[in-house]
Amino acid sequence: MCHPVHSSRIDFSRSTFLLPALVLFGINLRTLLLVIPPLLPRIQRQLGLSYTATGLLNALPILIMGTMAVPAALVIGRIGAQWAVRISLVLMLLAAVLRGLVASTIMLYVMTIAISLAITLGQTTSPMIVREWFPRRIGQTTALYSIGLMIGEILAAALTVPLILPLVAGQWRGALLLWSLPEVLALALWVIAFPLTREVAQTGTYPRPLALPTPSPLRPRDVLLASLALGGGSMLFFGMDTWIPVYAHSIGATNGPLTLTVLTIAQLPPSLALATWGQHLAGKRIGFVLAGSVATLALLGWFILPPYWFPVLAGMIGASSASIFILGLSLPALLAHGAGVARMSGTMLGVGYTLAFIGPFIGGALWDYTHIALTAFFPILLSAVLVIVSGALLPLRHD
Repeated sequence: MCHPVHSSRIDFSRSTFLLPALVLFGINLRTLLLVIPPLLPRIQRQLGLSYTATGLLNALPILIMGTMAVPAALVIGRIGAQWAVRISLVLMLLAAVLRGLVASTIMLYVMTIAISLAITLGQTTSPMIVREWFPRRIGQTTALYSIGLMIGEILAAALTVPLILPLVAGQWRGALLLWSLPEVLALALWVIAFPLTREVAQTGTYPRPLALPTPSPLRPRDVLLASLALGGGSMLFFGMDTWIPVYAHSIGATNGPLTLTVLTIAQLPPSLALATWGQHLAGKRIGFVLAGSVATLALLGWFILPPYWFPVLAGMIGASSASIFILGLSLPALLAHGAGVARMSGTMLGVGYTLAFIGPFIGGALWDYTHIALTAFFPILLSAVLVIVSGALLPLRHD
């Protein structure tokens, strides 16, 4: 593998270690978070947690990722992308191991906070890595990285109870420890794929593989529009993920679990499509408008169609949210440069996860106030419309 200091470009098709390292990094950013929900009943029972404390344990990562993404971008601007990723991986590994070893409830929360901070640092850095190493394939590489995130979500949700728990005699601490092992592989592969040189150690950043043109300065309005588009997409997924099982149960629908599964799995087909053809849509308005429109139609159908349509509608929403996330995550690398990539990424992720955190609460408040279950989905419908409007007003990419 050619080192970027001595090579004018990186061949996308022959990046033997770079792409696997990036995808595995994305997988680990999600498995360490999504392992908690399947274990919550055991954790709650053994530690005697209240429902409020149980909900907080699950919601803390989203809150931290929303509030700490911008500070993370400032840190990245000082230490550089490569050091940021390494620190993220090491902190995730240490906190994941300690989370499985600690005995007290307080330490469980502390380690969850530490993992969330490490994940925030890592995922805020990823657009910078993509721009530096894959400047000619930003859309496709962002899609592959995002596929890693989604695979991590699916693996943690699907394997923890039927496979991991039997291996550790049903002990949730053992399951947490076992899920920390892939983090060792992720760290090792990253170090192999992205070796630090003397120049990197001195400057904190790699020299770019290609001399990229400097984009025009971004206006605050442009960053805000990009943040709202990404935030609307995040709200689509997390809002539906929150309310599908509760709403289905409240109306006596039996397909709630199937609908939730379809919502998650439906993210993969558009992700694979964007990994192949994403470069044609990356940085363009049409992708956001189309995905937002599909989600809007599906949500309108959610209000008027009978429950047997739920899996189909959830599939449309899941596919739309994944497309919006990938297209949104590619914007910092396309529209910003230098440390501005991390700043824009931090702002967008901060807005996205903040909306994902507060949106379900607004939906719940509407349900409580009106006693009409469907009102919980009003904020989700508004988020789909928000994607269309903000996406249509985004600055155009100049190739």
